Amino acid sequence: MARDTWRLVAWTSGARIYWVAANLLTAVITARLLGPTGRGVLVAATSWVTMFGTFGFLSLSQVVIFMAAGRSAEEWLPKVLGGLVRILSIVAVLGIAVAAGLYAYGDGRIFNNIPPFTLLIAFCALPFILWIENGNGVLMALGSLHVLNGSQVIGGTMALLLTFLAAGPLHLGVSGAVGAWVVAQATIVAITFGYVVRRSRHVPLRDNSARELLSGGAKLHLNAIGTYLFTQANILILNHYRSPKETAYFQLATQILFGIQIIPMAVSTVAYSLVSKHGPDGAWPQQRKLLLEVLVLTIAAGIVTYLIAPWVVPLVFGAPFMPAIPIVRIVMLSVVGSTMSMVMSSQWIARGLFLQAALLTLTVGALAVLGNYLVVPRFGMYGAAWVTVGTYGLSVISNGLMALWVNARVSHAVAA
Repeated sequence: MARDTWRLVAWTSGARIYWVAANLLTAVITARLLGPTGRGVLVAATSWVTMFGTFGFLSLSQVVIFMAAGRSAEEWLPKVLGGLVRILSIVAVLGIAVAAGLYAYGDGRIFNNIPPFTLLIAFCALPFILWIENGNGVLMALGSLHVLNGSQVIGGTMALLLTFLAAGPLHLGVSGAVGAWVVAQATIVAITFGYVVRRSRHVPLRDNSARELLSGGAKLHLNAIGTYLFTQANILILNHYRSPKETAYFQLATQILFGIQIIPMAVSTVAYSLVSKHGPDGAWPQQRKLLLEVLVLTIAAGIVTYLIAPWVVPLVFGAPFMPAIPIVRIVMLSVVGSTMSMVMSSQWIARGLFLQAALLTLTVGALAVLGNYLVVPRFGMYGAAWVTVGTYGLSVISNGLMALWVNARVSHAVAA
């Protein structure tokens, strides 16, 4: 069984490796063709949409995992899909309206450094972002990781090719690069949503599934908001207080950290499938082994990245991005916390610990935002980098305690 599990991890890791590699190549293209300032504007625009998507997806994907655990797809899929379509359609309309209202009220000042046309293009991706966040949960609950993996490969390829064409031969600048990103998200949705609809065969829009989804999501969504606050809000704060160049340097460092998390992301995806199939206690022996092994891999990758950053960053992204080197080295100290956060999340969700996880993560997120507001105006990207390290350090403590508790619980059950 362990061999089969790692085979699944390998397939999922392969797709994630390709997806992350495509994103990194896209970052290289935009860095070289748009420069630090253009790259900073691109990052800020897509980060705003990602923020609206994070606040708007309502953590329904985790509730889907909980609702599907131990049940056949025929029993839960149609009503869950119907509820998702209803909720996300409303949220997409409201999100775009709120963004337009914020722009009109502040005369665009809140979206500092982002041209209005570029921002408009970016927000066309909001409906797609909302489905991707929740649709991935449906695919994991179905065990259809091949569809999830395939959509990532195709979406990453589309983003890479279209971004090169838009920023290169077509000379469409930042707006063109943002448009390429939007089309890539739409492609992923066309693949995953089409598959889920075919599996469901019908989409009932009038039942109580929306209420059940919202009830569970309301408890857990604070967790998603907290996660966003300590992983992404720093980019928006940097964009507001500092230059687009600093935003670009810091985001490049976090992008490299994200690249190191390829295998932990794959392990997390497999872990969700395991707990959906075997329950949280039944999945723990395999998940514990995966957690220990993936920690060794990511720590080694972080050390290597720290050592080679001074040569790799200017070689790959260009000499103008050399100021990002010390930021890359600082954020590498976050690899343990980010790995544990990813791999342990399925245990929190499958046990129905929505509110506990939410309050813990929201507290950490609030501390991260407070820390960024205190240090970013003065220390810029360096302050944001050290706040990132600190918040992931808190993740090590909380998820480490969770792992010890789960291990003691399962060991006691086996002994009994």
